[in-house]
Amino acid sequence: MFLGLDDILSVQAIVGERARLPCQAEILKEVDWKYLNASYPARERVWNRKDIVNGYMNRFTIETQAVGSYNLIIFPAQLNDSGIYECIEDGGFGKIHLIRLTVKRGETMYLLLSLVSHRMVMLIYRLKFFVHHAVHAIDELWQQM
Repeated sequence: MFLGLDDILSVQAIVGERARLPCQAEILKEVDWKYLNASYPARERVWNRKDIVNGYMNRFTIETQAVGSYNLIIFPAQLNDSGIYECIEDGGFGKIHLIRLTVKRGETMYLLLSLVSHRMVMLIYRLKFFVHHAVHAIDELWQQM
């Protein structure tokens, strides 16, 4: 069976927050999770039916809320987590569920940077104002001597 772009579920997450990639298996056996890394031609195994694979252990977990539910949880999400993930039923031999994860920077980060930038500009302006008046005062004192 060929899977087209319409068969891909899109999930969005914010950097530093929790990303939840859902997978509801129809066949009640374990699933495999794989990550299709764009910079590497092969698929990387993330979950091998029982455990998170080395390299993914610190931030990746499996959430099983109900029978047949094998949701991949990534926390904290990072920009480089973006990509296509596969949830493969029946121990890696069954139906394939494709999920496209897009991780973006949050608005709060931009607002924080904007606020910091604004305060830096104000500080530089005040410093420039102070230096200008200090130089002017020194000039006046110099001329009086």
